[in-house]
Amino acid sequence: MRANKELAEAAGLETNRGVIVNDRMQTSDPNILAVGDVAELPGAVGGLWAVGTAQAAVAVAAMFGQDATYEAPSTLVSLKMDGIDVKGFGKLDTDDGAEEFMDAEESENIHRRLVIKDGRIQGAVFVGPPGTGKDAAQAIQKRADVAEIIPRLRDGDWAALADV
Repeated sequence: MRANKELAEAAGLETNRGVIVNDRMQTSDPNILAVGDVAELPGAVGGLWAVGTAQAAVAVAAMFGQDATYEAPSTLVSLKMDGIDVKGFGKLDTDDGAEEFMDAEESENIHRRLVIKDGRIQGAVFVGPPGTGKDAAQAIQKRADVAEIIPRLRDGDWAALADV
């Protein structure tokens, strides 16, 4: 999917893949706002409902003269299928010093992977029977500090995620 940015380009706004915006959803012309799939905010995930609505809330606040900045929502993507749980979240790279946790005793029908940095889950993938990713999903949505359970995760205790 490509952003329809032709009008923005014709208006002289700065573009790349989409229309470049700052954390107040302002384009290179501060009187013009952009949100949703056309808005390109460095480091932000695009194409998700939760992201677009969070951006829209910031833009509406600006229209009413209120000071608001965009904060990325905790967007956990779930695939809904009978008999299988598939969840994904965030970034899975460890280039920035993040630590990766994988299920050492992974069976053929369960895959679990977490990437944690500074006590926060920055990426996750869970595939398996219903409920496989439930505890991780709740920790992600709460933006929980998981620093205290890292030793348990290193030992393969995935149930530790229920304790945050």
